[in-house]
Amino acid sequence: FFQSKSVLFLCPRYPQLLLKFISPASQNKATSWPCCRGQDQVSPNTHKSSCECLGGESVEVLASRCLRTLSSSSEDVSAHHFESMAGENVRSMNDWDLRTAWESIPLITRNLVAASTVVTLGSQLGLFPVRSVLLIWPEIFGRFQIWRLVLPFFFLGPLNFHLIFLAAIFYRHSKLLEQGEFLSNAADYLWFLLIVGMTSLPLAYFFKVVYLGPTLLYAILQLWSRRNKDQMVSLFGLFHFPALYYPY
Repeated sequence: FFQSKSVLFLCPRYPQLLLKFISPASQNKATSWPCCRGQDQVSPNTHKSSCECLGGESVEVLASRCLRTLSSSSEDVSAHHFESMAGENVRSMNDWDLRTAWESIPLITRNLVAASTVVTLGSQLGLFPVRSVLLIWPEIFGRFQIWRLVLPFFFLGPLNFHLIFLAAIFYRHSKLLEQGEFLSNAADYLWFLLIVGMTSLPLAYFFKVVYLGPTLLYAILQLWSRRNKDQMVSLFGLFHFPALYYPY
C-alpha cells in the first residue's frame, strides 16, 4: 500500500480517500498499487471494472482497513515523537538546573569551592601526590616550587567524615559572608582572603603547619561569627548558642 510515499487512489470513484503522503520526488512519478493479494498491480487510472480482483473484499472495506492502518501508524509516530521530545526536555531541564545552581553561588565562593574540590579530592584519589600540595619550605626555597605557597590553602585534609564537615562549613559560611558582609563587593572579600593568607604563611613556618585549608576556613568562620554575634546557631540540632562562640 505505502510504496514510495506516492499518491495512492483506492479507486477513481473515491478521490476523497487520497492519502496525502506526498514527497516532492514522487509527485511526478507514475503510481501503481496492489489491487489484491497475489494479483498484478493496477494503475491509478484503471477503471473500477478492472478492480474486480479484490478477493471478495469491497473497495470500501479495503479503504477502511487502509485508513485504520494509517491512523495507528500516525499515533505511533506521534507517541514516539512526544517521548523523544519529553526526554530531551527532561535532560535539558536537568542540565539547566545544575548550571543554574552552580552559577547562583557567589563568584569568590564558587572559585574557592572548585579549587578546594580539585586539590583535596585530586590528591586523595591519587591524581597527583599529596606531597605536591603541602607547604614544605625546603622545596620552596631549594627548588622554587612557589605553588606550595598557594595550594595548601585549598587542601582541607584527609578523606574522612571530618573533611565532609569542614567542607560543608566552608561552603556555607563563605557564601553567607559574600552574600551578606561583602554583598556586591567581591574585591573586599578577595582582599580579606589575601590578608589571611599573608599572615598565615609566616605562622605556618614557625609552627610547622603543612596545609592551611582549615586555617582559611576558621578565619572565614571567625569573621562571620563576629559580624553575626547575636544570631543563634545550632550544632547538630542539639545545642543552641550565640554565633559568637561558634568557631570554638
